[in-house]
Amino acid sequence: MQMYVTGFLDRDTGLGLGASPSSTRGDWNQYTLDFRLSGPFELLGRQHQMVVGWNSNLEENDRSRRPSLSAIEPWSFYEWDSVPEPEFASASDYIWGWETKQSGFYSGAQFDVAEPLSLIVGLRTSSWSHEEYNYTPEAMSSPIIAVDESDSGVITPYAGIVYDINENFSTYASLTDIYNIQTQKDRNGNLLDPVHGENYEIGLKGEFFNQRLNFSTAVFQVKQKNVAIPDIEVIVNGQPEQSYKAEDGVETKGYEAELSGELMTGLQVYAGYTHRVARNNEGEKVSRQAPEDMVRITSSYSFAENLPGFTLGGGLRWQSEVFPSRNQGVGPNGEIPRQESYTVADLFARYQISDSLTASLNINNLFDKNYFESVGVYNYGSYGEPRNISASVRWDF
Repeated sequence: MQMYVTGFLDRDTGLGLGASPSSTRGDWNQYTLDFRLSGPFELLGRQHQMVVGWNSNLEENDRSRRPSLSAIEPWSFYEWDSVPEPEFASASDYIWGWETKQSGFYSGAQFDVAEPLSLIVGLRTSSWSHEEYNYTPEAMSSPIIAVDESDSGVITPYAGIVYDINENFSTYASLTDIYNIQTQKDRNGNLLDPVHGENYEIGLKGEFFNQRLNFSTAVFQVKQKNVAIPDIEVIVNGQPEQSYKAEDGVETKGYEAELSGELMTGLQVYAGYTHRVARNNEGEKVSRQAPEDMVRITSSYSFAENLPGFTLGGGLRWQSEVFPSRNQGVGPNGEIPRQESYTVADLFARYQISDSLTASLNINNLFDKNYFESVGVYNYGSYGEPRNISASVRWDF
């Protein structure tokens, strides 16, 4: 059960908002199969590696909605306790869902061309189908197929070279074709075409102290067509729905660096930084709903000597500001929704009770940081998860 809140807030009184209560249920299932064969082979007196395989993914999502039997009277945003719990019908009046199938064969090989040089080549053949349907309980035997799209035999190759500079450093370059289906729809309810493009990457990797410390850095350029960007909000069966449009000629440039390893006995550390900027053919920045800069730092320490089996760790997640592409103003005076940069901290503890039994405790958003995870989609903001705690026990056999 949820409530859509729309309108513009009077900061003094908290009035001015309207509410649309909604009660929906969903049944989401995903099934994945992956068969592969891999191993070494000899050719021209040298040892090489090869992999061949097939994988398949099926995603099913069924949803139903119960209508509200009562309206929400005007209320102050500062007095949520005064909002009565909505009353909903006992039966659903609308049912909808979708099914997405993807499958493909893939193969790849790494050829040891010469002592410092390796060549990597591969390809994938993809097939997919996506169907969306809706119906009322009275017309259950004849659902309306709103979307029915598919494609098959799409080939996406990739190639790369790796050069071992010395015992510590290696460099690489790669070129990969991009083909990704997308389920976003335009304002007319039509499915957007798949994303096509190429990804170019050049990088440097390093290994030190018998691979206890690893370093990597890379620069990349991604060229894409049919990239989904938010368009206008449309109303579908009484519910708001974000529509999208395809942006051609989107070019993303960026770089990233990672450092990971065991800095001292029992202490594992990871640090990563990514910078990316996406622009269209006119040089205008797009996809600003995603941050341009991100930093991830995690560490853990195993108390093997004092508390055998006990590990304590945590992490920090920082990202730069996000706001809608093209700076769409949605406020009463054209205000632009914006989430400034923020940092979220996490903490976890793990205890290895036995060789087979492990207990874990995770605290996400340790300091209960209040932030928007997304802005500008549906002309709404979506809050990030507040502080939450989870515990689990795992048995391996």
